[in-house]
Amino acid sequence: MINLSVDIAAMETKPDLQTLMARKLEGTITPNELVALQAMVFASPKVAKEFEELEKIWKTSQKLSIPTGIQQDARWQHLQSKIADANRTIAVDTPAPKSRTLLWPRYAAAAAVIATLVVVYLVNNNNWVTITTRADEARSITLPDSSIVRLEGNAVLSYDESEWNSKRNLRLTGNAFFEVRRTGTSFVVESTHARVAVLGTSFRVNSSGQQTVVACFTGKVSVANKKALQEVILTPGLETVIKDDVVSAPYTSAMPQLVEDLNFHRAPLLTVFESLASHHNKHIVIPSDVDSVSFTGNLRDASLESALKTVCLSAGLKFTISADSVFIKSR
Repeated sequence: MINLSVDIAAMETKPDLQTLMARKLEGTITPNELVALQAMVFASPKVAKEFEELEKIWKTSQKLSIPTGIQQDARWQHLQSKIADANRTIAVDTPAPKSRTLLWPRYAAAAAVIATLVVVYLVNNNNWVTITTRADEARSITLPDSSIVRLEGNAVLSYDESEWNSKRNLRLTGNAFFEVRRTGTSFVVESTHARVAVLGTSFRVNSSGQQTVVACFTGKVSVANKKALQEVILTPGLETVIKDDVVSAPYTSAMPQLVEDLNFHRAPLLTVFESLASHHNKHIVIPSDVDSVSFTGNLRDASLESALKTVCLSAGLKFTISADSVFIKSR
């Protein structure tokens, strides 16, 4: 398999026009980025024309196919030939704009990103699943092996569904909590800066354009920079920061710790609610002023509603359960 990748996450801090166009056509653009792109297109006829041209390239490229049963080099040559044919078709069908001074340099840059994305998707048989969340949204995702991922707002998670049984690899931009089911196959999360590997455990990864923070809740977590030249092992209660390819020494985590078997002893309420959310695969919206309250008790055999009644009664809170979420409020 040809090993190609596009590190879109590295450009996420201030996406330019070409990046936004590529994400829109690929289907990974966030709602906020979509609004920004629509504003750019609306404000400039040249940008609108540029995006129209790129859509033609994208739609034509999606019709390409790669023959099976031939060597990798031959497959690559075949794909390059198809892309060249598609570009020639577009060149014949598309009238040249009157002025290319400003339009075509940006067009070429965006087309290069899109062409690479097309190659990656075609070579991998279009089996990558991508899940995104809005700024005000949190989602719990059940993976093919029953592992659970809780995505926070503005997160993007991708994985190859066709190879999941043999290679549990994911890509993450944003903040997510992972509760990994042990299967004997390594579970790997790649971010802009780091590679996180486990067998069965729970941990959090918070990846931004500047750094990646990894915190271990249960089990052990291996964290390395993308070049795998530096690695640390995290145990429960420890975290590390990866920035500019430098992995910090493990230190005590400021994040709440997930307690195994839902058995809590003087645990912060944030820990309790996060544990219940992961255990019951439910998004729980928590007030910001519960950090100073703690809870002691075993909720392992309790239903979600029963557990919430117990915790909220002890803390003077109330709750409402909807189809997808639980809302915790002060009385």
